[in-house]
Amino acid sequence: MSTKVTYLGVILFTLISFSFQAQTISKPSAQFSSDLLSTLNPGNDLGISSELKDKIESENRSYVQDIMDIASGDDDDDTKIKKLTNRKNQRDGVLESAFGNDDMLKSYKKKINKEIKPFKRKYKLAKWVL
Repeated sequence: MSTKVTYLGVILFTLISFSFQAQTISKPSAQFSSDLLSTLNPGNDLGISSELKDKIESENRSYVQDIMDIASGDDDDDTKIKKLTNRKNQRDGVLESAFGNDDMLKSYKKKINKEIKPFKRKYKLAKWVL
């Protein structure tokens, strides 16, 4: 009986080790970049001005490029996560000042969160950037 428990414990420990190892940040594909950029696109359904839309799209392009650079870098995963978090916070500040209107910003973030869900399964990096 105790041998079965020991074997089961070893198997369980091995599976847990593999799942932790799988959470590393690897270099994202070019498809990730285009998918994320299209997801961040504010679209026409929010009723924002073309000037604001251009400003948001410019920030989104810069944001996606920075994410790609950070994820492709040689830093360890903890450093990458810190850099991604800092860049995300910086982007949030830019969006808050650009929108100015909390209701519009909330609508934009709600739209983004809805559209990003499928990518969180496809791309592990997506959970760190939104």
